[in-house]
Amino acid sequence: MEIAKTEYLTQRFLYTSICDEDQAIFCDLYCSDVVMGKIMPKLTTEQAKSLFKDSLSNQQQHPHEFWCIKSIVSGQSIGIQGFMANPEQRKRGDAEFGILLKPEFYGNNVATESVTAMLFHGFQHLKLNCAHAYFNINNAAILKIAKKLGFTITVDDKQPDKMCCSISKAAFLSSNKDPKFDNK
Repeated sequence: MEIAKTEYLTQRFLYTSICDEDQAIFCDLYCSDVVMGKIMPKLTTEQAKSLFKDSLSNQQQHPHEFWCIKSIVSGQSIGIQGFMANPEQRKRGDAEFGILLKPEFYGNNVATESVTAMLFHGFQHLKLNCAHAYFNINNAAILKIAKKLGFTITVDDKQPDKMCCSISKAAFLSSNKDPKFDNK
């Protein structure tokens, strides 16, 4: 079954719905010690391929939830991002979000720009009411982004080495500047 692809833009990046050709970057990111170091143990190639297959299947059931991040200048794929939600979360309009970037694209506000664009898209077009992310307590980069974007940050009750950042649609839209992306 073919699904409709969505795209959205920021000044520097194009975000396209994941598709078969994104398997290589997906697996490279999930199999990297550097990328996964403060998130969870890296996956084996087989595990990453299986997760990619599941993500594509989920994309067919719930379109427009996972994107490949591409540089507008070079056309190079630099990362992936997306929303994950179980059926109960979907009913509430709540989703967990995540982003993985190639290490050479760390810094320079790449993650902030990408997360901001994804959240604007989620709140305005996917009708989300709330978004949240769990992260390692030592992940200073995610903590910085969460503070910058106005998230509420708490320690996870079930995992003291993890933190949770969350934000409502109203709080996000009232305190963040639209990155001026165009939807296609």
